[in-house]
Amino acid sequence: MTSEKKSPLLDLGPQFGIVVSLFALIALFTIVYYVREGNFTFFSPENFSNIVGQVMVVGVLAVGMTLVILIGEIDLGVGSVVALTAVVMCLLLQQGWAMPLAIVVTVALGVVVGAWNGFWVARYKIHSFIITLGMLVIGRGLAQIVSGRQNVSPRNEEFTQFFFSTVPPGVSAALIFIAFVAWVAMQFRAESRLRSFGFEPPGESAQTARLAIGFLGFAFAGWVFCGYRGLPLPFLLWLGVVLAGMFILDQTAFGRAIYAVGGNASAAALSGINVGSIKWRVFMISGLLCGVAGILAASREGGATPGNIGRLNELDAIAAVVIGGTSLMGGIGHVRGTILGLFLLAVLANGMSILGTPQDLQEVIKGLIIIAAAWFDVKTKARRA
Repeated sequence: MTSEKKSPLLDLGPQFGIVVSLFALIALFTIVYYVREGNFTFFSPENFSNIVGQVMVVGVLAVGMTLVILIGEIDLGVGSVVALTAVVMCLLLQQGWAMPLAIVVTVALGVVVGAWNGFWVARYKIHSFIITLGMLVIGRGLAQIVSGRQNVSPRNEEFTQFFFSTVPPGVSAALIFIAFVAWVAMQFRAESRLRSFGFEPPGESAQTARLAIGFLGFAFAGWVFCGYRGLPLPFLLWLGVVLAGMFILDQTAFGRAIYAVGGNASAAALSGINVGSIKWRVFMISGLLCGVAGILAASREGGATPGNIGRLNELDAIAAVVIGGTSLMGGIGHVRGTILGLFLLAVLANGMSILGTPQDLQEVIKGLIIIAAAWFDVKTKARRA
C-alpha cells in the first residue's frame, strides 16, 4: 500500500486560526469602542487605512524576515539598517541627487549590508544571532556618524509626499477587482499543479472555505480603500514585495531550497543544495528589503532621526513572522501567515491606542503574545517529531 503525498503548504490550520483571531479582535474592539464612545470610529475605512499605513515599513521587513527564519536563522539588525538607509536616502536627496538614482543607491546599500551578514553566516558558519546582533549596533552607529547625530531632512517635497499618495477610489476599485479575479485563477492553477506533481489537493470544502475567506478579504479591502482615499502607493509597493516573496517560495527552485535548508540543512547539503549560497542570498534579500523599508520610513517621517527611526522594527517583524506560524526552527511557514500576523499585531496596537491603553502595558501585552507564539511553535514542533 502506498501512502498519499500531501503538500506541507496546504496545512491551513494555523492560518485559519489567525484569521479567526483577527476577526474576533476586530469585533471586540468595535464593540468595546462603541460601548464607550457611542460610535464606530474603530470600525471605519479611515481607521483601517491608518492601520495599513502604520505597518507598511515593518510589513516590508517581515517578508525578508520570513525567508530568514525559514532557513533557521534570524536577523536582529533590520531596524538599524532601516535607520542607516533612511539617513543615506535623505542625505542623497539633500545633496540634490535625482530621486530614482538615490533610491537605487540606497537599496544597493541594503544589499551590501545583507551580503555582509550572509558572508559570515555562510562562509564561517557563525550563528546569525551573533552576526546580526553586531549589525544592530553597527548600523545604528553608522547612521549616527553619517548624519552627525542630527535629524536629516530630504528637502524634497515629492519624496515626502510619496508615502501619503493614493490611487483614486474608482481606479482602486478596478484594481482590487482585477486582483481578486487573478487570485481566484491562481488558486485553481495551484490545485492543478499539485495534482500534476502527485500531491493531494485540498478537499472541496477546504477550497470553498479558502475562496470564501479570499472574497471577504478582497471585499473588506475594497470597503476600506474605496471608502476613504483609495489605495495608498506604499501599500501597492508592499503588495509587490509580498507577491515576490510568495512567488519565490511557491514557484521557484530557490524557494524549495529555502524550505529544505530550514528543515534539515545536512540533508539538503547531501542532496546537492549549496546551503551556504542559499543562506547568503536570503540575507541579501533581507538587506534589500531593509533598503526599501528605510526609504518608506524616511518618506513617512519626512526625514530621518538616526537614534529613533527603525527602532524595535526587528521585534515587530519577528513577532509578525512567528505569530503568522513560521517556525523559529526553520522549514515551516509562509509569507501568507506573516501577513496575517502583521495585521493581527497592528489591529491589536491600534485598538489599544484608541482605547487609551498605556504604552508600557501595550508593550507587555505584545511581549506576552510573542512568548505564547514561540511556546506554541515549540509544542507544535515536538508533536511533529
